[in-house]
Amino acid sequence: MRVLALETATQFAGVGIVGAAENTEFIISSREKGEGIMVFIDRALKELNLELKDIDMLAVGIGPGFYTGVRIGLSIMKGLAMAAKKPLVGISTLDTIACNFSGRREKIVTLLNAYGGEVYGAVYQPPKRCGNYFIGPIEDFVAPRKWDGNSKVIFAGTGIEIYRKKIEEILGKRAIFSFQKNWIPHPVSLAKLAMERFKRGRLLNPDRILPLYLKKFPSHH
Repeated sequence: MRVLALETATQFAGVGIVGAAENTEFIISSREKGEGIMVFIDRALKELNLELKDIDMLAVGIGPGFYTGVRIGLSIMKGLAMAAKKPLVGISTLDTIACNFSGRREKIVTLLNAYGGEVYGAVYQPPKRCGNYFIGPIEDFVAPRKWDGNSKVIFAGTGIEIYRKKIEEILGKRAIFSFQKNWIPHPVSLAKLAMERFKRGRLLNPDRILPLYLKKFPSHH
């Protein structure tokens, strides 16, 4: 099975293709986004000498993250799915970031800046998520949780840039902050999560896949 994946919810936008014999991805910088997402989709296909008809399934990041980015990504992939009659799977951006830590025994916390003094967050005991997605102040997210004894907790995501000091105040040396390369919701990881969902038979009609905004009202960033 070949999967074409698009993730546009954070500043680390990207396109990837995963198949039995191939694996490629392009991380798109903010400066490059002006070229258009479709340019990078075409580039990924050409890299592997493929056309859209050679793709079996599409996957898209549904957020949370930048409202505009999520809307653009969903719109593009819904359009491709309906035009090419391909199944489409939507995956949370927080889940995709957590996928960077598959195989780790520590709890993983993914954090994205939600602006207005809030974070989007989720906690994982790989490969499973523990509880629901969160939006709110970092203190409400981290402090009340019953972390296991003195075990280490790994944090990943752009929310670290703003809230690292507060996390350290709460958890001290138990908090481990991952390298920036692990903050990226890699399209290849997104594709692999979509494959797993496909195998479980959890598919929606493309027009029923909705963004995971978490916030009720869009902000102006």
